[in-house]
Amino acid sequence: MMQWVYDILTGPDPAGELRRRSEELFDCFPQLRPMKGFEQNNQYHIYDVWEHTLHVLEAAGRETGDPVVRLGALLHDAAKPECYTEDEAGRGHFYGHGAKGSSVAERIALGITGDIKMAEETAQLVLYHDGSFIPSARLIRRWLKRLGETQYRRLLILHRADILGHDPRWIQQGLKDLELLEEKLQEILLQEGELKRQDLAVTGRDLMENLGAEGSQIGRLLDGLLERVKQGELENERGLLLKEAEDLMEHI
Repeated sequence: MMQWVYDILTGPDPAGELRRRSEELFDCFPQLRPMKGFEQNNQYHIYDVWEHTLHVLEAAGRETGDPVVRLGALLHDAAKPECYTEDEAGRGHFYGHGAKGSSVAERIALGITGDIKMAEETAQLVLYHDGSFIPSARLIRRWLKRLGETQYRRLLILHRADILGHDPRWIQQGLKDLELLEEKLQEILLQEGELKRQDLAVTGRDLMENLGAEGSQIGRLLDGLLERVKQGELENERGLLLKEAEDLMEHI
């Protein structure tokens, strides 16, 4: 365990301290050294990879003391230099850097913390940090199913910090989009805590009149639909629910 790195990460100024002690960090974890001075060459960034990382870490540190989020901020772009490509216009791209970086992040996080669970959670944030962050109820439910609420909220904190490390021209719109997503997330969490059969956009009568369902079959269909809506596998819309119920009838 690299106690001095962990102490910095969980301290009051992790970005400032690691900026001052970057060479020591790179000596301990040479995988991070290529980030320093590596230009990103696209319209979204004005900093090299390392300086962007420090801005992200600074933003994450202001919002949370959670060491997993701070580790994710430090390591989220560790594989960018390895994944760099340029298009015909000379714009830089980093396809697959989250997936490649997750294994790097897990090893480094384990070296810093000595904690397997924390390292795995950090790697997961790195894996998904460049994913889709749109305010779609269906997509949010899928994220919740995959990550759970705690880890998904960590991912959103990392995403906000990542936005703040971009070219200032893109920050306002990025934060606005994230705010819409977080509002939708809150709605979904409230719904899932309270969603009952009667909240579905179809009723037992709908199932009887449209599909010929009867008796106890109606209750089983409603329960099946309710579970799929809660799990984010199905939107709570009448047409979609009726189509799903028709498919379910073959198995009930």
